[in-house]
Amino acid sequence: MTGRCWRGIQAMALMKVWLAGLCLMIDSSLAFCQGSVDDLALGRRVLAGHSENRLKLRSGVFRATGRRQNVSRKYDINTDEKVRIFSAFDFVSSRLRFDREEAPWNPRTDPNNNGGKFVRTPTQVLLLPPKGRSVTVRGPETRPLEGVNPFDVRTVGSLNLRELEANLPFDRLFSESGGFMTDDRIVEVMKTGDVVQITWDFSASRIRRDIWFKMPDGYSPIRLEEREKKASGDGYYEPVNVAEVSWSLLADVWVPSKLSVSKRTGLKGNPDNSGDLRSYQLNFEWDQINEDVDERLFTADSFRDENAAPIRRVVDARSNTPVVIKGETPQAVFTPPATAIPDNKSRITRSMLIVNGCILGLVVAFIFWRRKK
Repeated sequence: MTGRCWRGIQAMALMKVWLAGLCLMIDSSLAFCQGSVDDLALGRRVLAGHSENRLKLRSGVFRATGRRQNVSRKYDINTDEKVRIFSAFDFVSSRLRFDREEAPWNPRTDPNNNGGKFVRTPTQVLLLPPKGRSVTVRGPETRPLEGVNPFDVRTVGSLNLRELEANLPFDRLFSESGGFMTDDRIVEVMKTGDVVQITWDFSASRIRRDIWFKMPDGYSPIRLEEREKKASGDGYYEPVNVAEVSWSLLADVWVPSKLSVSKRTGLKGNPDNSGDLRSYQLNFEWDQINEDVDERLFTADSFRDENAAPIRRVVDARSNTPVVIKGETPQAVFTPPATAIPDNKSRITRSMLIVNGCILGLVVAFIFWRRKK
């Protein structure tokens, strides 16, 4: 056998070994990818079921009562207060009523942040502060009073406390631009029995969010945990945000019956994982589900003051000149004081007087200086 033939046989043997290794690598990669595709497909199916079941809730009326806990080492606060919420909504006609009664989070710094009443329709917003006796009418883009914090009940269990208080709408969850539950950020899907855990990674904010969905219960979220990555990059801190939800099937729709949602801060570098705490424990009672909601609930006529008496005064503030549309002096126009906003002519006159005064002062100073010389 010549040396050339021997070298050819060696080369062919090495080629076979290389091809075998390449095939093994491809086979392993395909197996890994197939598992990832299956997991992602399961995650997508769960999210689709979740969205479909939440969208079955089109209108309703509920009451939520419970407790709110606030622990702050900075402000030396440790409170446990009652909370009462009333809400009526019709997502089809874009109408929402939300009333909240609760004590301020911090009476020393936020004495007025303690609830109120809020109504939004396609044409207007109604605002009634706590202990208020006058309803204000504003444009439909007006934000609620601080402390009312309405929320879209369909987002319960899918959002943390801060997001819930920001009243993020349900369709925001699946928005292609910045949606919280889009599949492009899913890093893990695990199924245990009839519960599926989906993990999202928000790398920009170093946040990991886990939500557990119970498939038989309308793919409803039963637990949420949100953790922040440690600065060392080795693991995560204890959960900052936690939510737990129980669900009930009423009128063929899965709706929340209990909610526990909390946020802890000050966990970093704290060996006992203690820190400041804000939390709610609420029980839901449903008066109506997918029935026509009384239109009067979205009007000022249904508002009551702190003594359960009807509101007697409504002020339309949608224009620059507020008008009383209901009250003791109908059509009375509020005119701001003349000195509050001076007109252009007054401003010009004042400016001319100031300029003339400055010029006169300079002339007098110049004459005095010349005489001294």
